[in-house]
Amino acid sequence: MHPVLRGIMKKYYFAKGSPFDPKDAQKVGEYLERYFPNSNFKPEQIVEIARPPTSPIHKYFDWDDETAAKKYRLQQARRIVNALYISIENVETRAFESVYLKAIDETSYMNSETIFNSKDLWLQVVDAAKRELLYWEAKYSLYKQQLPEIFQAIERLKEREKKHEKESVGRNRRTNSYSANRNKGGANYIKRDNTASGKQIRRKVEDRNARKTNERRKEG
Repeated sequence: MHPVLRGIMKKYYFAKGSPFDPKDAQKVGEYLERYFPNSNFKPEQIVEIARPPTSPIHKYFDWDDETAAKKYRLQQARRIVNALYISIENVETRAFESVYLKAIDETSYMNSETIFNSKDLWLQVVDAAKRELLYWEAKYSLYKQQLPEIFQAIERLKEREKKHEKESVGRNRRTNSYSANRNKGGANYIKRDNTASGKQIRRKVEDRNARKTNERRKEG
């Protein structure tokens, strides 16, 4: 568990406007934690643990096979998980997120503790949040004057992303170009690069060439 979350009381609640009883949120959150202590579960599994009449989420499913096909129950399961939020030390976030697990090549729901402990997982959530922001920006573009602070914050985020992307492309180009020319007198290639990284690479290339020259002299 993430060290910030260890031993901290977690309070579950449903998102405002959701069709679920607010009094059930804590029971539902703890119920999912008990059945999936290591996180990593799918909508199909939620449907299964909801089948017993004593389950706190049983009443939120339509169990009449004439009116609720399997796919509809999976949709109901997703609605429950997506509406469930958690408050940890006054920080509110979704209790579970759907993320892609490379090891098993599948998407699965993971709890916030597990996601906080994995850079790959929280990067997925951050990327999804950025996409949602851009979607929101397009959806409410006619209301920029009424919501200036939000649109300005999104613009700052977009500018920062462009800057990071440009810096990343520059680093990749330097790395790829150096690799392609390292056997063709790399020192000559990077002699025009006067950045700190360029100077450092140049020194390494010069040292390597000097060692090779000395080795050839000794062999001769």
